[in-house]
Amino acid sequence: MLQRLRLRNFRSFRDATVAFGSLNIVLGANASGKTNLMQAFRFLRDLTRHDLEYAAAQQGGVEYLCHLGSADSTFTLEATHKLRSGGRKTSWRVAQVEHALTVRVVRTRYAVEILQESLVATLGRDAAATVHLTRRGDTATVRIEPHSVADALGMPAEGRFELPKAASVLQYAPFPLHIPRLYTDLLAIYDFTPKAAKGSASLAAHSELNEDASNLTQALARIMQHEAQHARLQNLLRYLLPHLESLEVAPILGKEVQLQAKESYFVQPIPAVLLSEGTVEVIALVVALFFSKPQAETVLIEEPDRSLHPQVLARLMSLLREVAARKQLIFTTHSPEILRHARVEELLLVERDAQGGSVVKRPAELEMVRHFLENQLGLEHLFVENLLSR
Repeated sequence: MLQRLRLRNFRSFRDATVAFGSLNIVLGANASGKTNLMQAFRFLRDLTRHDLEYAAAQQGGVEYLCHLGSADSTFTLEATHKLRSGGRKTSWRVAQVEHALTVRVVRTRYAVEILQESLVATLGRDAAATVHLTRRGDTATVRIEPHSVADALGMPAEGRFELPKAASVLQYAPFPLHIPRLYTDLLAIYDFTPKAAKGSASLAAHSELNEDASNLTQALARIMQHEAQHARLQNLLRYLLPHLESLEVAPILGKEVQLQAKESYFVQPIPAVLLSEGTVEVIALVVALFFSKPQAETVLIEEPDRSLHPQVLARLMSLLREVAARKQLIFTTHSPEILRHARVEELLLVERDAQGGSVVKRPAELEMVRHFLENQLGLEHLFVENLLSR
């Protein structure tokens, strides 16, 4: 579970530190910086999966990594993770990981380089041991404390190795101690595109749900192969959409298959291309929350309420709370209806300061917001009237 994230000079953030809980509802006006907060996680994920150049390119290019109003050519991302799973089941389980990364942008050459990076892993429930992995330039050093723990693990207490210039220590961190891959294995990010999710597909394709749900049909086909999972899927969908009786994956021309839905109004199933975007969004949400990446400890979703009716949102919030009891949820929204069913301590408000930098506030910590709530003003009203930051 992600406990804390610091963003220094990254995109629209000058210097902001965000503390996270189990359920985190990120809200704010258009262009406030909500997406830039999510982009920090994408950057770290892409850095882990690929390398620094790839991660920078996915952000629109190196010139957009640092705050546009800053003369500083470096940015820093720092995160603290408290692990629920503890990584692999070894005698020394990873309880907490602190990761810090500083990158320099060379705008004249459209280049980026890692200045320094560190990863500190605490082992054991009582913090009995610590692994320090530090990188400066192309050289990384490893230190295990106390040395007696290194002896027990059959590892040297200190070591040094070279890293490719564009590689992160995150790509090498697991090695013998099985430090989890924080931003790939333990993190899932979704930003659904319903039109893409409606398309037909080949069953030979990847079946773990993509970020945009473009392979929703393949993911559903995998779920439907297991009777218990299929039954659970149908029950969850009927809870959110009572008119949706069943789903099936049907063959069409060639080796392609398409998603079809049976609605209570009609005898014949209809293809996904005729379903509303809201219906497809709900199906993708259920697959993402209950049937994808079971090892993920943190799930990020951009605007899961898009195209959904207020009645559906009330039921959706109930399911989100159920999921948040076993894994961390972070999602963005503009919906006052979501806030009708939210608790003030779950809210993170992103807004711009006078200099254009994004800041993150917790409305629960603001005295005026508490006063409004005591006087029976709902969160949805405070949000619409721009009173959550007072």
